[in-house]
Amino acid sequence: MARFLEIDDSWIVVFWRSFFAAAFLITFMLVRDGASNMMRLFLDMGWPGVAVG
Repeated sequence: MARFLEIDDSWIVVFWRSFFAAAFLITFMLVRDGASNMMRLFLDMGWPGVAVG
């Protein structure tokens, strides 16, 4: 689908790809772990996880 887009700015393509990847991963984590466990995973990763993200 990305090939059919007629966007001149490559940063816009990067933004939308990252947005949909994040949305998919968060949805996957919600389905797999549930809301409370997902929040616990985010809190447990701490500052090293924030730096990597």
